[in-house]
Amino acid sequence: MRTVSNLYDTPVVVTVHKDSSIKTFDDFKGKRINVGNQGSGKRVIADEFFKILGWNNSLFASVTELGTVGMANAFCEKKIDIMMEAIGLPAKLYDRVTQKCGGVFIDIPASLIAKYIKQNRFFVKSKLSQNLNPHATRDVNTAY
Repeated sequence: MRTVSNLYDTPVVVTVHKDSSIKTFDDFKGKRINVGNQGSGKRVIADEFFKILGWNNSLFASVTELGTVGMANAFCEKKIDIMMEAIGLPAKLYDRVTQKCGGVFIDIPASLIAKYIKQNRFFVKSKLSQNLNPHATRDVNTAY
């Protein structure tokens, strides 16, 4: 199943508001983040990222556990600053949050990607083309 599922890219995408001060993961402190609902892929990834980075919920102004639709709504209503997701592209979710809600994708740090891949051998380093995000000025580093 893992082999077949890798035929359809599901990159990890971190989205922030284009008019925010968030440009890198270093800017996450004190912001509002959605880590995903329990049992979801996005939640597993967020938990792994937090563990690798040595983060806990106290780093953030708030941490929500919304599913995909709730997360997108909260992002568009500016109730959260950061959302993490891993879904296949193209996706209507990303069309909505980038075109209608001013979202932009940011790089996942190379060191985090390397550690994440080392712990999760089914993931690989990747780049998201700027063509997938109308507000992007460059490709974005990620993993899928």
